[in-house]
Amino acid sequence: MSHAYCHRLFTDLIRNLSIDETLVEMRRQDLCMHYEFQPDKAFELIDVDKDGEISADEIAAFLRQNNVDCTLADADNLVYDYDSSGDKKLSLSEFSQFALPATSPSLRYTAENRRFTLSHKAQQPLPADCVNLIIRLFEKEIALQRNRNIQRKSLASCPDY
Repeated sequence: MSHAYCHRLFTDLIRNLSIDETLVEMRRQDLCMHYEFQPDKAFELIDVDKDGEISADEIAAFLRQNNVDCTLADADNLVYDYDSSGDKKLSLSEFSQFALPATSPSLRYTAENRRFTLSHKAQQPLPADCVNLIIRLFEKEIALQRNRNIQRKSLASCPDY
């Protein structure tokens, strides 16, 4: 393989990551702009065993129930990317890193603090359109990870990688 080819693969990886990260961030912002989205309710929706953590199995099951093509490996990769404690599960704060926007602190703050507003509906489930936004966010993140892994493998075959 030529140096120019490897350089192009690396450039493609960086460009595609940038595009995919922007799309994921847009999904996060769409989700957080929904006036009924609350990270803790979304977390509880996925945490079916109610142990206060989300496993890769729970993510995969949630997505499959909602007709999303998600393998256990996809869910493992997602957990790996957001698991800051290294326990192979997502806590509420780790899930929030996944679900809340990184580039809009005010939108992030608003979404995190909705449960403290007068309009908070503590006993009501998340509405279907809000759940759909969560699903779309998962889909974009999984697509990003799949594309990244494919490009990494191609790049790994370069001798100067």
